[in-house]
Amino acid sequence: MADWPPGSPAPLQIRAWCDRLRGFADLDDLHSSDFWRAESASIEDLLATPHVGRRSSAGTGVGPRARIVHWNILKGIAYEGLRDALLTHPALRDTDVLLLNEVDVGMARSGNRHVAAALGRDLDRDWVYQPNYLELTKGPAGDALAPGQNETGLHGVAILTRAAPLAWAPIELPECFQMFSFHEKRLGRRTGLVLSLPGGLVVGTAHHEVRGMPRCRAEQTRAFLAGVQSFCEDETRAGRPPERVILSGDLNTHTFLRGDLQSAIRGALRLLFTPQGALRRQFLSPWLRNREPLFSVLREAGYRWQEYNRDQHTAHAPLPVIEEGDRLPRALHRLLSALLPFQERGIPLHLDWFFGRGLPDVGVKAQTIDELAGDGRPSDHAPILLDLPG
Repeated sequence: MADWPPGSPAPLQIRAWCDRLRGFADLDDLHSSDFWRAESASIEDLLATPHVGRRSSAGTGVGPRARIVHWNILKGIAYEGLRDALLTHPALRDTDVLLLNEVDVGMARSGNRHVAAALGRDLDRDWVYQPNYLELTKGPAGDALAPGQNETGLHGVAILTRAAPLAWAPIELPECFQMFSFHEKRLGRRTGLVLSLPGGLVVGTAHHEVRGMPRCRAEQTRAFLAGVQSFCEDETRAGRPPERVILSGDLNTHTFLRGDLQSAIRGALRLLFTPQGALRRQFLSPWLRNREPLFSVLREAGYRWQEYNRDQHTAHAPLPVIEEGDRLPRALHRLLSALLPFQERGIPLHLDWFFGRGLPDVGVKAQTIDELAGDGRPSDHAPILLDLPG
């Protein structure tokens, strides 16, 4: 495949791996197998190797004045709508750096595209893609109904830029939830991506675990920032000291404990008995009462976030599709559905964030493009935007 790193395995080989991997019940079963002893190095190399593509025209560079966009693109399922929004929406069409979460490669649900490479061609941008997982199913719910089969089945993060990147690196994050035995069976790990651009700008993105506990997302943040710091030190030794660092991510800062019946019931009672105004403040400002301790990690590392994000939700979580909803007693689930005032679109959450250091104290402008999120839109998340002054 032209969009793949040299020496990468062919789709036929990857599909054969997936067929075998689906047959193992859990990681212990897999890791003790002759198959894993024979193929693990090649599979791990597939997941660890970034894909890189260059734009067709000469890069124009990224100056002090720049527009940075982060977007969880829902795997690229609505590719045409996504592409058209990025080409024509007034806030998005002149983006200098595009940081993407949930990016498919060779998944039936997204037309078996290499989504990062397709966007790179359509937007005329350089791009770097970092795999996170080898998807062993077609995906949950409606994804499973997509016609055809996965050609390869990778899922990860990507960065597209107007300027040619100088260097890039993956950053492995701690595991908060083991997906291999889950109904959405995956092999791999959450991995962030960081790169440097001319002009002393370092950008990066990561997608944190939605099912893990807040304290584990804090550990994922700690690991991501440590990787970014190491990358910045390498860039300094290479004679390219970073002046500005801008990071982003769907950090899944929903503020709930998740994973078992007790947590589901506690979350339901919180939704029922917390005043709605207080709930919305908690969702929009998840650092309150340290509900999401990752913000303390950001602060300790010298990163700022409040002035780089609008006080606005970036996604809605409809109660019927939250996995814990199925664990609740039926009467409690019905009560929640009947009483919660925001059920028409779902629980409004602030999940997507910019955080940075070395940015100007004044003149940075943040936006949330809410009209591009929801049913019939390119994604279930709104893109967020950061304008840096000249």
